Amino acid sequence: MGATHADPHPGNFRLLTDNRLAVLDFGSVAADAGIFTHLFTTTMLLSVDGDFDGIRQAWVDAGLIAENTTTEQLLALLDVDTRPYDRSEFTFSREWLQSRSQAWQDPVAALNGVNQLRFPPDYLLEHRAVMGSLALLCSIDATVDFRYVVDHVDTAP
Repeated sequence: MGATHADPHPGNFRLLTDNRLAVLDFGSVAADAGIFTHLFTTTMLLSVDGDFDGIRQAWVDAGLIAENTTTEQLLALLDVDTRPYDRSEFTFSREWLQSRSQAWQDPVAALNGVNQLRFPPDYLLEHRAVMGSLALLCSIDATVDFRYVVDHVDTAP
């Protein structure tokens, strides 16, 4: 793969006159193996296909949940939203982001099932990059063909 930039806000980048992208801040950049991006896209694709046991197995294989975690426990924790993927265009918005984070607003409820989840340090920077990118899309109300983006991610971990 390459490198992950985990601080994807517009102040860290400039589009040059020759259409190259200049990176101004390398404070949150590291080499990655694409592990979290692979898991994120696999989760989205399997969810659209209704293969929820496949999602569970992918998370077990990635080392993020224990073998004894049930599919139902994982799905309750993830609360996967396939709307960005199951249509040709999706507008990411603050309202959508707020609806996705609603469950985490109750600290007690948010901690239910968290003991089932593990998050190896190798995943943290890439997780921050993916979630930061989604937050950036929401902050600018970006309309995206997210299906195209996910379908064209190199899914090899």
